[in-house]
Amino acid sequence: MAALKSLFSRLGRKMAMKPEQAELIAKIKFPCC
Repeated sequence: MAALKSLFSRLGRKMAMKPEQAELIAKIKFPCC
């Protein structure tokens, strides 16, 4: 799960948003986990 978290934080930085927001969007886009 650590790899996923770092991925989400990277995604958040890229899109200039909070990691929690990025994680939420990722959950909506990829409802796998």
